[in-house]
Amino acid sequence: MNRRNSKTEIIIVRTHFSNAALDTFLRELASSSGREVVVVADETMQQVILPKEFRKLTAVPSRLGLHATNDMMWRCGDYFLYEALDRLPHIAFFWMIEPDLRIHTANMKAFFDGTGAAASADFITPWFIPGDPKWHWFRTIAPFAPAVYNCMLQICRLSRGALEYLLVERQRLSSMFVEASYSATDWPNDEAFVASFLHAGGFRICTLSQHAPSFNTVGTLTFTRPFSMRSMSHRTGEDAIYHPVVAGEAFGIRAAAYLLERDAQDATIEELQSEFGFGFQHEVYLEGGAPMLRSFRQQLKTCIERRRTKGS
Repeated sequence: MNRRNSKTEIIIVRTHFSNAALDTFLRELASSSGREVVVVADETMQQVILPKEFRKLTAVPSRLGLHATNDMMWRCGDYFLYEALDRLPHIAFFWMIEPDLRIHTANMKAFFDGTGAAASADFITPWFIPGDPKWHWFRTIAPFAPAVYNCMLQICRLSRGALEYLLVERQRLSSMFVEASYSATDWPNDEAFVASFLHAGGFRICTLSQHAPSFNTVGTLTFTRPFSMRSMSHRTGEDAIYHPVVAGEAFGIRAAAYLLERDAQDATIEELQSEFGFGFQHEVYLEGGAPMLRSFRQQLKTCIERRRTKGS
């Protein structure tokens, strides 16, 4: 039976880049989480250079007999966990965090320790739900699992037993894909594979709200709404997990894309004004100053005027 303590539970940060903001986040985790922090890096495009105090493992999926696709390091976040599983045999529980996620709290250790309600869980995830047949990844996993489930891996924790099971299943599917010459586009992504196979295997699954109920994720842990890196130091109030957190020009690009997404979803004028009001515009200003804010306001104005024209 896996047992939790500070020496057998580790934090894995998955990344394909390095910068000053990531270095700061790594040091914050290492100094206040009560756990060792190890980086598992995708170095297929560039070397990831880290502060010398951090251990780096380079993910090499082929070494573990895992199917390779051109986008495998984006599509298959679970590959980073298998690298850690193989290289760190003394670890019983593995947290994985993406580099654009931030935990806003005055007590980082309290988050990772949790309340104890999910202490022995094999999988802790922000959400765990049945897969919607309209979900893009549904078709990739449906032929291989008894039931399709969806989860979130931007921040999660898995037990050694769960990862050993998943690795064997990934290797089995990898052999199947090679033998049957499946298209690379049919390869299941991490969320579909992990959720569906852990459910099929009868593993104990809990959500972050069970593990650390005082930490908010509603409206702050998303796939689309970006959060300003510079705003993190100004935030007050409740403990929360934020994703994606980006800076500078990258924030401007994500902000414009999010506005276009809400525009395409036919958000009402009231919804647009609420979602992209003063708070969001302040984040735009923090990351790009007046030029970025002027450009964003013009985009927002265009979306609103289009709705007014339709309604007249």
